[in-house]
Amino acid sequence: MYDIERNLDAPLREIAATAARLGHHFVAPRVDVRTRDTTQAERRRQTVRPGDILVTTPESLYLLLTSGARERLCAVRTVIIDEIHALAPGLRGTHLMLSIARLARLISQDVAPGRLQRIGLSATVAPVADVAAFLTGGPQPTIVDTHAPPKIDLKICVPVPDMARP
Repeated sequence: MYDIERNLDAPLREIAATAARLGHHFVAPRVDVRTRDTTQAERRRQTVRPGDILVTTPESLYLLLTSGARERLCAVRTVIIDEIHALAPGLRGTHLMLSIARLARLISQDVAPGRLQRIGLSATVAPVADVAAFLTGGPQPTIVDTHAPPKIDLKICVPVPDMARP
């Protein structure tokens, strides 16, 4: 959890520094972390003034969805699940997918149904198609496999027979 927060913080600081150097106004998104260790004061603050990005656990997401704070989740449009390969095969993953289905239903009352984008990240997931279907709960998920070699169709066109003596 805290690694994810830290890994978000460094790029956001770099973007802010680059924007300042180029003279552009940039307001970095605020990152909230919600776990069982989050203090009551911080939980109240998150309910009143939620961050732009929420880093949480499956268990904390479930608790958010069953509390008065669930209304703040109506604005969620994207869920990113890191290390999905560790969650997919177990009960914790099944519980998370039920929470995400509840979240999707909650936001569908606010906007058009099916607007929740689900992104799963993993360097070691297999079989990819099964985990993608598990994540999306439906057919035809888009899979981006960075392990596959790129499919490049390259053709070199030379306007003269000998480039050494054009």
